[in-house]
Amino acid sequence: MRLANLEDISTQDAFVKKYPDDVTDLVAYWQRSNADDKLDEIYNLVCRYGKSVMDAATRMRNKFDDLSLPINKNSLLGVISERQYKKSPIINRVEEIDAFLRETIPTMFQREKPTGENDLNDKIEAILKGQGSFTREHPALQFWRTEYKPDLAQDGLLIESK
Repeated sequence: MRLANLEDISTQDAFVKKYPDDVTDLVAYWQRSNADDKLDEIYNLVCRYGKSVMDAATRMRNKFDDLSLPINKNSLLGVISERQYKKSPIINRVEEIDAFLRETIPTMFQREKPTGENDLNDKIEAILKGQGSFTREHPALQFWRTEYKPDLAQDGLLIESK
């Protein structure tokens, strides 16, 4: 849905700028002699794909959206209705972790406050185990003369808690 949206690639130049490595690989593989013709075909194929996916999603929404029933936000209809496909996967993951922590942290400390930052981070690490593998105080990031170590990290997602 995100690629089919084509919002960021409304021109061939924008398409090449957004996906330079993919376009280069495809042009090398495509079976035409002229690079411009290859690029035209690839871009037109992506545009046709995007239009057909968006048309199909619109038809599905029109057919199955019942205004008398709530929409399951995890269903395809929910993704379409809430425009979740417009967000990057990184933003979706950040929002998912944020919502999870906002729900679990108050419950975890409703009777006893953390004894310090290390205790807080130990407990946050424990509840995040169900959300995937997080590392602690790694990777170290260099900012000019200082080094920053996030409390928790996973695939480029850095979490700092206080």
